[in-house]
Amino acid sequence: MSERELVELARRGDVYAFGELVKRRQTSVYAYAYAILRREADALDVCQEAFLRAFRELRRLKDPEKFFPWLLRITHSRAMDAANDDLRRRFREGEAGPNETLADDAPMPLDEVLRRERKEVLWSAFAELAPEPRALLRLAYFEGLSYGEIGDILGVPVGTVKSRVSRAKAKLRALLRETGGDEL
Repeated sequence: MSERELVELARRGDVYAFGELVKRRQTSVYAYAYAILRREADALDVCQEAFLRAFRELRRLKDPEKFFPWLLRITHSRAMDAANDDLRRRFREGEAGPNETLADDAPMPLDEVLRRERKEVLWSAFAELAPEPRALLRLAYFEGLSYGEIGDILGVPVGTVKSRVSRAKAKLRALLRETGGDEL
């Protein structure tokens, strides 16, 4: 069944159809929230809140074909609110920021070590970005959305999306140069 058909059924109160929409989109919604928040528990909370809000407001969606961008707009709004709340909390508490540790340190072949190091450098630089640039890069490069679709999600013109994505990429490149990861 197409996403459009599922949306139409869910609009008429079919909770099973909405459940199928959740199944199809939960990974992307979670990944997008995580790209902004960088903490699993917060991303899960935002994901759940986004789907609950979408279910409650599904009748407001004008074009069922645009369910996913609409859902990401809801996710974006809630994730940015959560990121700002967290920033205010950390500022009040005087925290310097998250301390992330690497997973297991078991010995591995050199190629795997190099691949993992490159990936860690890239993700570390990505995590250093502010929430909005992380969100933009996530939408453009991980979700593969067009600038028009991103503009719809963020409620800004395509030109604004292009310039913001360009600035986000430039910032990521600068962070990679600072960490010596510019050879990636």
